[in-house]
Amino acid sequence: MEKFCNKQYKQISRDEFYDEYLKGLGYNYLIRKIATNLFITSKLSKINDEEFKIETSTLLSSQALTFKIGKEIENFTIEGRKVKSTFTIDDNKLIEKQIEGDKKVTIVRKFHDSELIIDLSVNGITTRLKNILIK
Repeated sequence: MEKFCNKQYKQISRDEFYDEYLKGLGYNYLIRKIATNLFITSKLSKINDEEFKIETSTLLSSQALTFKIGKEIENFTIEGRKVKSTFTIDDNKLIEKQIEGDKKVTIVRKFHDSELIIDLSVNGITTRLKNILIK
């Protein structure tokens, strides 16, 4: 995973299921329309042997989240939802499991040399975001 640290990725596309995913999170029409017009920039950093940091930003907000692999943390998502998250690593994948009440969200970030593919799932609804390396 260290190979993909300190590189910045910018979202360039999303599939047709993104709005359904946002509905699954419980967002109203207006919030979904705003979200579908925002693109995310992501960066993963290794802080030390145990800790990582993932930074995400849009035109409207940003977030820096520090975590340890396998340890549950309470945090707020970039859009303000309070969740419990656990991160694991599987080869080139950073897998985040979020729990918010009865919602179970999985975010799989698949890092490649020149792109980052993010699969987002909530209660059986899955969408994909494609990101390219920008620096």
